[in-house]
Amino acid sequence: QWGQSLASAQKTYIYTDRPIYRPSEEVNFKGLYRIGYDGEYEIVRDRKADIVIYDSRGEKISTNQADISENGTFTSKLALSKTAPLGMYRIEALGGYGYFEVQEYVQAAFKVDVTSAKEEYIAGDKMELGVDAAYYFGVPLEAGDSVEYSILAQDYYFDRYTDGYFQFGKGWYYGDYGGYGDRFVMRGRTTLNTKGQATIEQPLDFDKYFKGTELGDGSADRSKIFTVNITVKNKQGQTVSASKSLIVHRGAVYLGANLEHRYFGKDEQNKILVKSVDTQGKPVSQGGIEASVYKTT
Repeated sequence: QWGQSLASAQKTYIYTDRPIYRPSEEVNFKGLYRIGYDGEYEIVRDRKADIVIYDSRGEKISTNQADISENGTFTSKLALSKTAPLGMYRIEALGGYGYFEVQEYVQAAFKVDVTSAKEEYIAGDKMELGVDAAYYFGVPLEAGDSVEYSILAQDYYFDRYTDGYFQFGKGWYYGDYGGYGDRFVMRGRTTLNTKGQATIEQPLDFDKYFKGTELGDGSADRSKIFTVNITVKNKQGQTVSASKSLIVHRGAVYLGANLEHRYFGKDEQNKILVKSVDTQGKPVSQGGIEASVYKTT
């Protein structure tokens, strides 16, 4: 037990000058070493760091030693060969670990452009995206090449009205669910035409896509950011992906609320202040507003 506690008191942090390298490049890395008890860490000097590096296949490719400086650091480097295997590499030293990737740059086989008639929609609208796929020498992909897409959504919190404090909707910091995680909405498929183009059309039906869940993350009452991920595949099996993000407002008008007095006592009068603005934050007139007050205990 004592030996285990002693080992856990050692802290080593290893990092490289870049996260990704190509074969034949040089990897430079640095380590920080400390040892401590009762929450206090000290610099260890007059010791060497034994460094071992493993490639993506788990094979040991380098072992060496480095002196620990008076600041508790050590440095070393590795020259990658031209035939270095691609993938994740691991550095081990003094009980700590560091990682870097080796990848070869390969230009995409073709390019994919995604356009939208509008950058913002309102729930109930039809989303229309244009997909244009062509080789870099200008020739479009063939008719019938597949286009697959998926749609993710996360809550959008309106913040475009800044003249005075009004809370527009329920903030992300309320409740058990933060609201910024992506939620899968749907996936679909289409094909390119003779010009290497395709159109993606989807009705933005919140009542269909965002049925309530036990976590409340599917609330149909909140505006959303839709992200459409698109992958085009040619006849040779080569794929290129692109994405497009759009704001989808729950309605054409946002209502913000505030109290005239933030704190008040029993039997004291107070006023609920309401502000109506459009999707760009400009004040607009809005009638038929109903308010409900809930008691939280």
